[in-house]
Amino acid sequence: MVEFSEEEYARVCSTVAGEGCSNPTAFTDELGNTWCEDCKQRGDLVNWGATHDWQALEIHPYAIAQGPYYYQIAAAMRDDDMIWSMIGLIEMLENAQEVA
Repeated sequence: MVEFSEEEYARVCSTVAGEGCSNPTAFTDELGNTWCEDCKQRGDLVNWGATHDWQALEIHPYAIAQGPYYYQIAAAMRDDDMIWSMIGLIEMLENAQEVA
């Protein structure tokens, strides 16, 4: 088995995983959070917020308030259902812009 130093583990994934993430870092988002491949969608959410002025998002029953702090909390602390709902909302918003 390949050994990784502590810095090479995805540090934010550890908070999501509860018991800790032993997967190597695959992705770093705009706020400097590191994510493993399994949690990459959380960093994608943060990066979308960064490129869209941290706008507030809402899709029932979930919401993210405007600002980087709220994207950070959502990515690091919310469950997968919320993350995937927000990713779906983002895709709908981007598709609507392409049509317009």
